[in-house]
Amino acid sequence: MSAGRYVRNPDERSSDDDSESVSSEENETLTEKTAKNKSKEGYEMSSLRINPLMLIDQFPEDPTMEIAREFWIDWIAMLKRIFKLNPKAFNSDEMQITVLITRGGAFLRNILFNAKYVFPKSFDEAVERIEQVFKVNSNHLADETNFGALRQEEDESFQRYSDRVRKKARAFGFEEKRVIAKITQGAKQKEKLMDFGIRGKASLVELIGYGNQLEVLTRGKKIETEKDNLLTSEVKGIRVGSAKRFRSYERQMKH
Repeated sequence: MSAGRYVRNPDERSSDDDSESVSSEENETLTEKTAKNKSKEGYEMSSLRINPLMLIDQFPEDPTMEIAREFWIDWIAMLKRIFKLNPKAFNSDEMQITVLITRGGAFLRNILFNAKYVFPKSFDEAVERIEQVFKVNSNHLADETNFGALRQEEDESFQRYSDRVRKKARAFGFEEKRVIAKITQGAKQKEKLMDFGIRGKASLVELIGYGNQLEVLTRGKKIETEKDNLLTSEVKGIRVGSAKRFRSYERQMKH
């Protein structure tokens, strides 16, 4: 062995080896902790998960046919969305029909269990059966009368009014042209809406967008008018008060 040369004892462990060992142990410990935390979080999340069926209302037990048709539109759309977002939980027609019957209450059960027809084998068939009953039992004259009577209420927003008209139209099976005409004719700003529709041959979406903008502008002008009236009233009050004080001063000077 040459002078000054150091040969490491094979039994010795360098500080680098020690740090690598400690680092490895720390990483393993950190990994275990992370896994445990994720497991705990997963358990907590699963324990807090809401039953998706709680998000859908119970179908009315004894509604009129008109109310049932209107309620059905949003109700069945929500039910289909729940099935779509939870495919593992509702992965069969049997399960979906069971939910439809359970949440549908007596009204929908009576339609599906009608002895005149074979019980539907699929969810889509069940939905079609129910909608066919709504169609057969619809009163066209009553539908026309109810739809024609729709008007925007004094304290009702344009958006709410247009939503109400569209929902009725879906229930009655009316096309978009009828909806555009009804929204225009029944709105508080019908003259301006008619001008907009005639000029641009607006679609339903464009008409509703214009109606909402028009309402915002009208509300803004109303607020400005109220401010102007208040300011005018205050100025008038100041002038009247000043005149009274001046007359009082004149009387005092004469005496």
